[in-house]
Amino acid sequence: MELIFRFLDKRRWSYHATIIVIIPTVLILLTQGYMSTQDLIFVSLMGMMEGNIYSKILVTGFLNFLVFKPDVAWIKRSVIYVISIVLMNMVKQNNIIHKAVMKSKSLQLLMDIIITIWMGYIMYIILYKLYKYGREIGKNRK
Repeated sequence: MELIFRFLDKRRWSYHATIIVIIPTVLILLTQGYMSTQDLIFVSLMGMMEGNIYSKILVTGFLNFLVFKPDVAWIKRSVIYVISIVLMNMVKQNNIIHKAVMKSKSLQLLMDIIITIWMGYIMYIILYKLYKYGREIGKNRK
């Protein structure tokens, strides 16, 4: 089994990955109503996976165990991630949406903006939490 993580490898791949992360994003928003930082990063990693379905499910399972919490929410999220990876695997490159994006410069610009906002938002949340945590540590030292 082989699984490769591709991150901003080529525009064609980046656009495909952006299109397929819509699946878990929608499923998570429908079931939870929000996306945590963990969800944003997890979904991004799922979009970067390239390989057969078995290796994707296996890696998704191990990533689930990495963030294990013994509660119902973790079980629900894990099931959503596995269902999402199966559905994402069904969406192949060069589908109708992907072809439309590749043919249109304005859609490519929109995808570039979406990718930038997605990555920027994840960084903003992480940096904000670090800043907030640092301020709490500073208060405790006084």
